[in-house]
Amino acid sequence: MIKNNKSKFNFEKSILKWFEKNQQNYPWRSLWLTHKDPYHVWVSEIMLQQTTIKAVLPKYEKFIKRFPKLKNLAASSEDELKKYVSGLGYYRRFDNLLKTAKMIYSEYHQNWPKSYTSLMKLPGIGDYTASAVSSIAFQEAKAAIDGNVERVLARFLGLNLNLGSKELKKEVKTASQSFISEVNPGAYNQGLMELGQIICRPQNPLCKMCPLKKHCYAKLSSQQENFPLPKQNVRKSEDLDINLFIIKFNNKILLQKRPQKSKILANKMGFLTTYKEEGKRSCEELESKLIKFNKPKKIGNFNHSITHYKIRANVFLTSLSPHATINNSVLLKTKDVPNSLIASLDHKAWNILKEKSEQKTYK
Repeated sequence: MIKNNKSKFNFEKSILKWFEKNQQNYPWRSLWLTHKDPYHVWVSEIMLQQTTIKAVLPKYEKFIKRFPKLKNLAASSEDELKKYVSGLGYYRRFDNLLKTAKMIYSEYHQNWPKSYTSLMKLPGIGDYTASAVSSIAFQEAKAAIDGNVERVLARFLGLNLNLGSKELKKEVKTASQSFISEVNPGAYNQGLMELGQIICRPQNPLCKMCPLKKHCYAKLSSQQENFPLPKQNVRKSEDLDINLFIIKFNNKILLQKRPQKSKILANKMGFLTTYKEEGKRSCEELESKLIKFNKPKKIGNFNHSITHYKIRANVFLTSLSPHATINNSVLLKTKDVPNSLIASLDHKAWNILKEKSEQKTYK
């Protein structure tokens, strides 16, 4: 239930004024101001999905340098693209990024869909991304809702609802849509999100610096930590034990495309992977699949988190027999391996081998 039902009270003007003075100088904002190309906005929004700004910044700049325009991305391949998004995780979004680029270039003749409704029809674009892109690039007054916005408005309005719940999203969407600036919706959405990121933080919010403090229900009732309510029924991470095999063959390294039904990194190239649940006979089982290699030597292990899994990974080094064949695989020169690995999981395994090799050389 909304406890603070005050009128607009210049809510939008307060957000716009704060954002004008405090907005961060991110590269996608500079590019938008310079070129007014929706492409730069769209790429940043896709990269920022479930990923921190800190992680995205260096990747974004390298990405735009390699793919400065939509046509450059549309002309690329999955293998080329993965070199520039390696380590960011949630890789399905980048499959959709490439699909959308090719679609807009070919089917739309490089003419961007300009409305929320039309953007929603593109691969990998949901409510938030469509709202963000349409408001920033095309000035459509469509409220963009992320976790930061949920927190700001839950506190401001006194919404006793759980973070991430459908009920909270609905209330926040309705409220923000009523507040949104018709003149500058893009700045309004960015300002509200940035306010949540910098000022209205989950813990220890900086209320004294907040432009909404005189009208905020949580601040006025000293209940900042109570809004919104915590997430409910959060899926617990599942423990997963895996084996990663770094396989040498004729002075090259083998990478294999993981199966579509793989628990992790489906359809992504990486080191051959088996799961503990397959039993202690992993090597024997692999041999039965015509994968003939010498007895693997364990060279290390590490912990890793990905999506809903807490992974314990063992890393093995081995070599293939001369006449072995492995489906969906490629052989690469050692120097080309790092740029061909998309997942940080595989990079960790590769770094273990690299460290072992350096230690051996040093000795």
